[in-house]
Amino acid sequence: MIVFVVMVFITVFLLSPGPGFGEAKPAITPGPSPSPVLTSTPFQGPTPPPTTVVGEVHQTISHLMAQEVYKFDSFFGSNKLVDDLKVPWFRVRLGVEWKDGEKLKFKQRFHFYMPLPILEHRLGTFFGTDEDGKTEDPNYLDRHSGDPAAAGLKYFIKDQEHLKANVNVAAKLNFKQPVIFIKPVAKYEMTFGKWYLEPRQYVFWYSDDGFGEETDFEADYSLGKHLLLRSETDTEYSETSNGVDFSQDFSIQYLDYSIHDYPHFAISLGWESSGHTWPSSKFFRHEATLRLRHRIWRPWLRLEYGPRLSWERITADEDEGEDFPDYWKNAIPSILLYVEILFEDLSSGKSAK
Repeated sequence: MIVFVVMVFITVFLLSPGPGFGEAKPAITPGPSPSPVLTSTPFQGPTPPPTTVVGEVHQTISHLMAQEVYKFDSFFGSNKLVDDLKVPWFRVRLGVEWKDGEKLKFKQRFHFYMPLPILEHRLGTFFGTDEDGKTEDPNYLDRHSGDPAAAGLKYFIKDQEHLKANVNVAAKLNFKQPVIFIKPVAKYEMTFGKWYLEPRQYVFWYSDDGFGEETDFEADYSLGKHLLLRSETDTEYSETSNGVDFSQDFSIQYLDYSIHDYPHFAISLGWESSGHTWPSSKFFRHEATLRLRHRIWRPWLRLEYGPRLSWERITADEDEGEDFPDYWKNAIPSILLYVEILFEDLSSGKSAK
């Protein structure tokens, strides 16, 4: 159903005449907290173009989401909390990757989040293929594009200036049998001069895979208002993993402040290495990716594209025996293309924080 709605929306978009590129500053949208090192006055552009058929469709869907929150709160909550409503949001990300020598891979992710005001926004419900809300992490979206959709509740335990913690209680909606999971996460934000550091700790239990934990560490160094060096380290252990699965990303990014009130990359040149520690510690993939990302036509529509080179370790299959020598393939070129659509109700002047 969601895919059908998105296809209808894109069809209307393609058939509707657009007034061209606008540069208006959109409202704040959900996502990771801005690094204090990188906080800057957002770009101020000309007045947005007049609403078209596509804009009306977008507004209708966004208003509908907000109305459901109002209905829920009017039944259980109070008018005081309605006045302080944080808007729900829905992000759809559709893309393809063409890799030399392989079939075209279609990738899609979506995430819907709706706050429940009756508990002062400490409780919300979500539905989507992005169970952690990592909609701003392009590498995460590439790696997990085939995950089934999940639906459940998110409870915010702590939401302080530096310490934030929440827990997801939900189910993956597999066709054969739903997978129940519980996933708490805590993160701490630190700033030292031009450095911004953010360790994140996940603990999880899935009804099919059992217990596990994931530790992420992000380190950013600001080279100026628009230039950023970023390192992201990710380790994960579960009962079904190859010992400890790990990945290390390095990137240099040119930041764009015109999309939201916190910076996003406009250009990113990155290197990612992934591996595991069992049966022996080794890397199995390296990737170099150049990404270009910018808003097109409307504040809620973004385009991302770029080339990639991949190096993959080829290991023995079960029928090839232990004597099969591992080897690395030559660099494999590929092209990435994503379209991202964001729905949120902006008419009331209450934006998500």
